This record gives sequence, structure tokens and C-alpha cells, in this order.
Amino acid sequence: MKINLIRCRALLLGAASGLMLAGCGKAASEKPAAKVAPAEVRPLPNEASLADVVLTQQAFDRLGITTGQVELKDARRSREFGGEAMIPPGSTAVVVSPLAGTVRVPESGTIPVPGSRLQLGDGVCIL
Repeated sequence: MKINLIRCRALLLGAASGLMLAGCGKAASEKPAAKVAPAEVRPLPNEASLADVVLTQQAFDRLGITTGQVELKDARRSREFGGEAMIPPGSTAVVVSPLAGTVRVPESGTIPVPGSRLQLGDGVCIL
């Protein structure tokens, strides 16, 4: 009885080892298709910080980039951006603009002091 148990374990161990060794074969002979880069970045001559980016048609389609005709339209001269300013009273504040512009005093006539409470719709500054 003890010999049968030992033989059974030996057979199971041998079968498991055979299956593990069968999985250690060489990789498939097929080579994967070469990857095509979606964009090519070429440095411009005499410009250290600028680069020319050339997108493939696949990249254009994936990003949803479209072109259109240049046209004149009426546009608002100002836009409102929501934000939250949490500055300790008496401290200085640094204004960072999402676009290039000039910081001006709002319609109220004064820029609020850091730490003062504002009501909904109060302007902090005009960019």
C-alpha cells in the first residue's frame, strides 16, 4: 500500500514536471509587426528649444484633429474663469494666468486683500 502511494506521487510529480518543461520551448517563429511611431519630432536648424512635429494620418484620425477655413467671427473680449483662492490674511498672492495678458483692477475699483471674504460674482482681477 505504501509502495503504491509512493508510485502514485512519483507519477504525478513526473507528469507535472513534463508539462512544465513542455512550456519552456522556444518562442513562436513569427516576428511581431514593426511598430510605426505615430509622430516624428525633428529639431529645427538653429533652434535649440523648438521642434517640428510631424503626425501620421493614423495619429490625426486617433486624435480627432480636423482643419477648417480661416474666417472672421465676432468674439467676446473677455472670458470668465472660475477659481478658488485660499491665501492666509496679510500674505502676498501670485497671479498665474492661463493665457498671456495684463492684470487689471476689477469693476469694483480695488483688488481684494488676501484673506477677505468675497460674495458670489465679485471680481478679483481682470486678465
